Amino acid sequence: MVGFLVFLGVLAVALVGLVVLGYLLAPRRPSEVKERRFETGGPPFGEVKRKLVVQYIGYIYLVTAVEALVGLMIVAALANTSLELLAVSIALALLPVLVLVAVSIKLLSDIRRWG
Repeated sequence: MVGFLVFLGVLAVALVGLVVLGYLLAPRRPSEVKERRFETGGPPFGEVKRKLVVQYIGYIYLVTAVEALVGLMIVAALANTSLELLAVSIALALLPVLVLVAVSIKLLSDIRRWG
């Protein structure tokens, strides 16, 4: 248990350090390239229908949080040979994704907003 708490402390310090380092190294003024609009990595075409700043937040959450948590939970569950613990852990990690989908299902079902 002490090792786990030490790990969490080191992780918290490292994350705070990375955020501070990002602020120190970031440009002070936004450039034209930074403000340019792209559509899935390609150059834009047509008029802007609406500006959505956080359109990829779900993917970012899945890649950074859920994937890492699921990997850690699999290792922990295999070490203890407890499949119930693994199932509960994965369900708890995916719960925010299900809540996000449930909240935005009306917006997602309107196909006219997609194109």
